[in-house]
Amino acid sequence: MAWTELKEPTMLKFEKPGQEVLGYLVNVSKTTVRGKVANEYLVRDDKEGMVTFLGTYALDKRLMPHWPKIKGCRLWVKYNGEDKVIGTDSNKMKLFTVNVDYDMRDKAVAEADPLTITDDDLPEFMR
Repeated sequence: MAWTELKEPTMLKFEKPGQEVLGYLVNVSKTTVRGKVANEYLVRDDKEGMVTFLGTYALDKRLMPHWPKIKGCRLWVKYNGEDKVIGTDSNKMKLFTVNVDYDMRDKAVAEADPLTITDDDLPEFMR
């Protein structure tokens, strides 16, 4: 038997115009960043393997209305830069091109139940 190390997904930060993610959308989950709740997208990227990125206003407005229909579909997100007008000097709105291919769908990913862990799943000493 051969062992394969399982690593955590790479966290992608969109900082340079032209950065992109191309792969299958595996999941969306909630996370807390600096005290604020944000969507975290998990994608099986063609080049990088498993990657995550945080939802921005622009990304969430495009992706979340289509969840869970887009789960398991091919997703292409390209960062185009910042809006020069919208936002503050330290927090400009990020601009993206977002495409989904409904015909290219990983059925196993699309039909997988999300993992939900509750207190009942934890050993007594951890509750």
